[in-house]
Amino acid sequence: GLLCSAGALAKKPPGDDGDRITLEYDIHQLDSAGGAFSCWASDLNDIGTVVGSVVDSTGEFAAYWNVVVAADETVTSHLNPLPESNLLPEWSMFYAGGVNNLDEVVGGVRGDVGWIGLYWPSVNDDPLPLLTLSGDTDAQPNKINDAGIVCGESDEHPVIWRVTSDGNGNPVVLGPFPLPFPLPAVAGRVSDLSEPDADGVV
Repeated sequence: GLLCSAGALAKKPPGDDGDRITLEYDIHQLDSAGGAFSCWASDLNDIGTVVGSVVDSTGEFAAYWNVVVAADETVTSHLNPLPESNLLPEWSMFYAGGVNNLDEVVGGVRGDVGWIGLYWPSVNDDPLPLLTLSGDTDAQPNKINDAGIVCGESDEHPVIWRVTSDGNGNPVVLGPFPLPFPLPAVAGRVSDLSEPDADGVV
């Protein structure tokens, strides 16, 4: 798993009379628990949380990393597993696909029939299921924004879910709500969405 950070530098390429902005990238290896896991990252937020998946000889697990950038720009990270609810099927194939700036996470687990979508209210909380549309077997959420809107698929139908809380502060999951897509398309995918001040999904 790798973290890429970019810094913008204004400079002129050789033989160019105009100013240009170029990016220089630094690549940092994410913590793999001393090589115990293979890992990959799926998303990161503005406060230094990265989510993704790790794999060892026993299976695939959803995980997150706390990333810290020191004053001297040294980057460190610490790998943590996301909680797995004992109410879920006993399958060792979890993933985390998206995290927002409130440290809410979405992902999924492979069940007996298909994929079960998951929503973690925080990186320390047990996940709640994200349901499929009626008759579907796979729910695969991809991203969540700060307004609690989750985008993904129910089978091959593009959908959104909404996560909120009840009067006592307990998390509540609403949906899925199907998104329209143009005919003659027979399948669709929603891969990302905008932040609360806009309403776009792609």
